[in-house]
Amino acid sequence: MTTIIGFETEDGCTLAADAMTTGSDNRAYMGKGMHKIHKWAEYLLAPAGPGAMCDVVAHLWTPPVPPANAGVPFIAGNVVPSLKKSFAEYGLSFQVRDEEKVEFEMLLALQGRIYHIANDGTVLTHHRGIYGIGTGGAYAIGVLSAGESLAMAEAVAMENDVNTRGPWLEYHQKRTAGSR
Repeated sequence: MTTIIGFETEDGCTLAADAMTTGSDNRAYMGKGMHKIHKWAEYLLAPAGPGAMCDVVAHLWTPPVPPANAGVPFIAGNVVPSLKKSFAEYGLSFQVRDEEKVEFEMLLALQGRIYHIANDGTVLTHHRGIYGIGTGGAYAIGVLSAGESLAMAEAVAMENDVNTRGPWLEYHQKRTAGSR
């Protein structure tokens, strides 16, 4: 369980994540170094969902090298297939197996833009550049949509979602020339 928030500005984007993780036993963990946002070359990766899938993103997957003007076609045609292949190597999948609901999703920042990769591998972008995933994501989206600050979105998510706790980690990424 988690809350990951993202928003875009004219200059770039910001990703923020709370510090609490929850194990399969529903215990809250807040270990040092258990960050939810990972910097990999030009990427900021912020996965949410099953721990094994998040571990693959954080420690085992190597995203493809992006072109100078990466956009949705690159993310959908190169990044998602690469991620699916990496998941398969570890016996994981975006797909729902039997009646088990796999709720992996990720915010990915590249060249100052944010892409939401949904639990089926679909790549989504928001017309206002406001994103929130995880159990507290909807609260954060509401606050940002109302024109409030990131700090307020973080506070409201923590107040309303028992699976969200600070401290928060924030990363900023500048927009690059030619990014779509």
